[in-house]
Amino acid sequence: MSKYTIIVADDTPEINEYYEEILSERGFEIHTAEKGLDLLNKYGQTKADLIIMDTLDSEINKQLQYPEVINILREINPDIKILFASGLNVNPKEFEEEYKVPFLAKPFQPFDLFKKISEMLSEDNYEK
Repeated sequence: MSKYTIIVADDTPEINEYYEEILSERGFEIHTAEKGLDLLNKYGQTKADLIIMDTLDSEINKQLQYPEVINILREINPDIKILFASGLNVNPKEFEEEYKVPFLAKPFQPFDLFKKISEMLSEDNYEK
């Protein structure tokens, strides 16, 4: 059984490093991105099993924000698995309904992240 590949995309490098540390300890292959275009390029290179992303606020000129990134990723792969992990002050249920992605509110405990990842990756019920 090979490991799953996850791209974590947050505009704060320290948060990407945190994800990389805790997820690689669990055997996941991790790639990081800080901007929307970087995320799209990484996905094109890796075809990751899951993307964990935040708003990517530092995108130059705000040209490619999370709604557009989500839409482009879905154009590339309609079955893509995206987990939105953010400190946005939103109603998680409304966010999930609008963007059709699970929402994990920051700050969260690693257990909550692992549980959500496990749920999302086990939806396929396939061995990698």
